[in-house]
Amino acid sequence: MKLDIKSPKRKDLPVLNSKLPVIVPNFHENQLKEQESGDNLYLIAWKGNEPIGHLLIRFGGTKIRKVKNYLKKVPHLEAMGVREDFRRKGVATQLVKEAERLIKKRNLKIIGLAVEDDLKSAPNVLYRRLGYKDWGHGEVIDTWKFIDEKGKTHIKHEKCIYLIKRLK
Repeated sequence: MKLDIKSPKRKDLPVLNSKLPVIVPNFHENQLKEQESGDNLYLIAWKGNEPIGHLLIRFGGTKIRKVKNYLKKVPHLEAMGVREDFRRKGVATQLVKEAERLIKKRNLKIIGLAVEDDLKSAPNVLYRRLGYKDWGHGEVIDTWKFIDEKGKTHIKHEKCIYLIKRLK
């Protein structure tokens, strides 16, 4: 399945919110704000006029402190999601490959990402199939903050494995 992968615009928010539901309120709007900061790129996989997947590239590196200490500004992939009815159809692979292409275009040589600490999880299997390897410095804790629909702030902590790939 050939997809059109590109960055969304503000005008795309209604269709993103209706066709790419997520559990974090204002998720797509927040990713667009990250993109507008200038150092990130939010990618959407489109099948025709329908968004079916998303991925954020942080060109300035991860926010995970332990990783940042070792890898400084290595581009980091996060916030990957694929609509349930399009999973296991190559959407995630196309998103990652497009991110790699855009990172290589900037003459950057390494890319990183955090993945749940479960070797059998679908994302972990995907990234390893695409050539990502354990970074060699142990597990990390990925932490993020979100505000729910009632305005309450939550902080989420997730134990992860950090993977890197050297781009050719």
